[in-house]
Amino acid sequence: IVAHGQLHAVVANTLEGLRAFTGKIVVYATGDARVARDAGVSCRIGRESDGLTQPMTLMFQMQNTGKPVTPLRADNAYRYENVEELPQARLLHWEDNATGTLLVNMTRVRGNGADVRERSTAERESLKQALGVAEFLHRTSHPNYILSHVGPQIGVRETYQIDGLYTLTEEDLIAARRFDDVVAQTSYGIDVHNPAGTGGTHQKELRTYDIPYRTLLPRTGPDNLIVAGRSLSATHVAMSSVRVQPTCMALGQAAGCAAAIAIGSKTNLREVPPASLHARLSQQGVRFAR
Repeated sequence: IVAHGQLHAVVANTLEGLRAFTGKIVVYATGDARVARDAGVSCRIGRESDGLTQPMTLMFQMQNTGKPVTPLRADNAYRYENVEELPQARLLHWEDNATGTLLVNMTRVRGNGADVRERSTAERESLKQALGVAEFLHRTSHPNYILSHVGPQIGVRETYQIDGLYTLTEEDLIAARRFDDVVAQTSYGIDVHNPAGTGGTHQKELRTYDIPYRTLLPRTGPDNLIVAGRSLSATHVAMSSVRVQPTCMALGQAAGCAAAIAIGSKTNLREVPPASLHARLSQQGVRFAR
């Protein structure tokens, strides 16, 4: 509910039906910019050329039983004969020899994770892929392993980003750029999974770079709304680095601190001084590399 440049309430469908949640400031951190879009904030989606987003992935685990076992074979699973036929056309897994656990990141489904129909289709498709990949790994390299755990839902890498006061770019990342209003830092590399849903991943190692506070604030729309996580203002390539969970957690902490400062000092989110925000984050143990 927006009026006079302010977001007065967010209406949500809860277990008790529709409820309106009010507040002086709204911190939106669920990743898809839904509240921002409904409130009239200008947003973008996917890569700049065609709007395609990075594909979704269903993670799963396999477990070493210590002896050859019969692989799980489901009728609706895909069968892959070689690496080139795999959804990502590569092997991508990590093994913990101490526990015999294999974490597998090898499914890939094209689609918009913010679209309920495409998301539902992706859930079904990714499970077929997961069963097929598990059978492939068992048959080709891990005969003692069984499928032990499947993620509760598919992982979404990218949907909507706000058009913010500043848009983080690939050039910012490569240059390891510093900003006076830094609120989080990361060195996680550029990691763009092919939006076409087929093989191919654009990767590039990075030095530690800054993420400025302005990327969390919409350029237009309600002035009491701040976002955190992958809804921040960033280009398609830059978001591929920012999107990982530790960075999103740091952005959530910064957004919460900014909201508290704005309310406590009765100022606008855009008027929160970087020095005050840095002081609040420092009290909570945050240190920025310089």
